[in-house]
Amino acid sequence: MNLIPQPLIIKRWYQALARIERGTLHFISPQGERLTFRAPAEGPEAEFAIAEWGVISRMAARGDIAMGEDYIAGLWDTPSAEALFSFFLVNLHVFGGFADGSFAQR
Repeated sequence: MNLIPQPLIIKRWYQALARIERGTLHFISPQGERLTFRAPAEGPEAEFAIAEWGVISRMAARGDIAMGEDYIAGLWDTPSAEALFSFFLVNLHVFGGFADGSFAQR
């Protein structure tokens, strides 16, 4: 369970995407909106399609563990897990709050 309202988490997600420093992410929202976030420096190019916003909320609450569980549940997809995780790793300082989960969950 996440105590932070989902609209705030979604806002934080888009703010993080706007701060990436390396690579490109093609993000597909649950509504089918396809947004491309391109960093100033070269890096991995990846695609991340989520079926529901709960994927982002659970990442904020439980980090990479939730991401793995949601992948198994079919709630997000990518053509290349290697490219997606490489993208997240080179931008980890931007996505730290999503990768680590909340303090209460740790």
